[in-house]
Amino acid sequence: MIRAVVAALALAACATPAVADDHLAPLAFLNGCWIGAFDQPEGAQDERCYERDLNGYLLRDTHTVLGAGYGGETSYVWNGETQRIEVFYVANDGGFMTGHVVEEGGVLWVRDGHYVGADGHVLNLRSHWERGADETFVVVTEQEQNGVWAPMMRKPPVPRLPSEIVSVKASSTWL
Repeated sequence: MIRAVVAALALAACATPAVADDHLAPLAFLNGCWIGAFDQPEGAQDERCYERDLNGYLLRDTHTVLGAGYGGETSYVWNGETQRIEVFYVANDGGFMTGHVVEEGGVLWVRDGHYVGADGHVLNLRSHWERGADETFVVVTEQEQNGVWAPMMRKPPVPRLPSEIVSVKASSTWL
């Protein structure tokens, strides 16, 4: 009987999901859906939905540039070896990017962004998200050109979508 109890406890311990250390906490404000307009091209809008998954070890960002037929998915995961948040992006045109996140003075940076297009074209990128007091944030992406960082795109303050819209999207678009 004691062996059965010990075996049952051992099996229960194996079946209990692990809880992640909250290494992704700097990204917590992103949870939910957001929409932002690019400065260029005028009128282009990017809709992003962020959600935690895999017992909190993953932050998934699914995005669509509305009306452009372009989108992709970004995964943010903690790398215990490098002690940083790693970024993996895959676009629906076959391009992908890797990089990592650092927080400096309340600003989140994606550093060492290495984008490879489906055609093999390479871009070195970096982005930063600056939070506003009104639960918005600005995203700025820069491209390295001849050793100098130059603006590539900017999304002005990005407002969170109302939760009732998010529920409709979650039930119809994202699943």
